[in-house]
Amino acid sequence: MKMRKKMFTIILMVVQLGLVLCSEAPRFLREPPQNAVFTNTTGIIIDCLGEGGPTPRVSWIKQDGRPMEEVSGLVRVLNNGSLEFSPFPGVRYNPRLHEATYTCVISSSAGGLRANPTQVRAVVVGDYEVQVYDQLVMAGNTAVLRCSVPSYVRDYVTVTSWIRDDTFNIYPNMHG
Repeated sequence: MKMRKKMFTIILMVVQLGLVLCSEAPRFLREPPQNAVFTNTTGIIIDCLGEGGPTPRVSWIKQDGRPMEEVSGLVRVLNNGSLEFSPFPGVRYNPRLHEATYTCVISSSAGGLRANPTQVRAVVVGDYEVQVYDQLVMAGNTAVLRCSVPSYVRDYVTVTSWIRDDTFNIYPNMHG
């Protein structure tokens, strides 16, 4: 008979000095989201809560498997295990910290679980400048001009028009 794997609570009985101690494997009460996007002016708290007997310890690891390191004033693990990214000035943006993948791990003597990874992305609110770079094109040929937007806001900016000679607006239409 082939056994099927199922998620269930395992009760371990340990007899020690005449006492019976019960252990319950850890399980998630609240797993972190798959994506966590926030601005540098708001910050974010990413919850990861577990239960079991004994109460599981919550830790966070980076994508490479190393433990997440707290950075004063930017990111820390709260007492309940939640991960807090504090509001920060734009000059303290660090892609290795603010554009990274973290995984919550809950563990106790009764076992451990990993949550699905959470992609963290901080967006810096403030002034930024887009660029259009010169293109070399031969007379009579078509030139393609690209609007270059800084990487930290690229996913949140839409080009709505182009301005020629500071007076003529070119808007997109149904035909491209």
